[in-house]
Amino acid sequence: MIDGGANFWIDGRKRPKRWTERLDREWRRWTARRALRSVAVHSPNGTIVLDVPDDPGIRYVLDEVLTRDCYAPVPGVEDIATIVDVGANVGIAAARLRLAHPAARILCFEPNPAALDFLRVNAPRAGAELHAFGLGETDAMLPLYQGTHSTVTASLTPRDMTQANPLGTIAIRAADAALAESGVAKVDLLKIDTEGAELPILRALAKFLPAVKVVHLEFHSEADRRAIEALFAPTHLLWAGAIERANSGQLTFLRRDLAR
Repeated sequence: MIDGGANFWIDGRKRPKRWTERLDREWRRWTARRALRSVAVHSPNGTIVLDVPDDPGIRYVLDEVLTRDCYAPVPGVEDIATIVDVGANVGIAAARLRLAHPAARILCFEPNPAALDFLRVNAPRAGAELHAFGLGETDAMLPLYQGTHSTVTASLTPRDMTQANPLGTIAIRAADAALAESGVAKVDLLKIDTEGAELPILRALAKFLPAVKVVHLEFHSEADRRAIEALFAPTHLLWAGAIERANSGQLTFLRRDLAR
């Protein structure tokens, strides 16, 4: 156990015996009893220590990404050279993806000032490039509604998990132009978690999508889920996912020619 934090073991890294016999529910219950200041993510490719805020949303993301492993590598998919992480928050997903793909270039996009305080520390630890703005269809300055209890639920639109009034505006860049300026010609793995802004980003990245090998994203309405599935149907299979409620969940798409 690291001081003031928690340990997570992924990608076949052997857990200490005291954890191997515990259910995930017991693991989550154990971590909830202790204050978090940092987490250590262990894998055969090394260990990354992250500084994290201690709030319910971060605990949920730690469980989702590191215990339930929603961004686990798809078997047989190799040569992941470029990873784009849209809605990187504090860098938990970036760390998990770095340990899965040690040689990849990872670009993190995050506009939320509260999350950026931590991402500026964690992105270098994960060997990721930090871009302190969000992605969308066009360049814009848009209001950001902070999450009621966590940075992970901040959104461009007011929802049941955001504060009633925006705290300020954030910079949004046209996604295709932003990637071009960063020298990205091809994306191998795309991760999007933007609390309801996924579809505009996907539309802006339309020219990149057919070549993307793996896509991890969240949806935040049934209509969005159906539209996302239709968008990827010609080129990708719905490989895995978790439907938490009718209007939210996490989906993984795999390019059809890579499916086994």
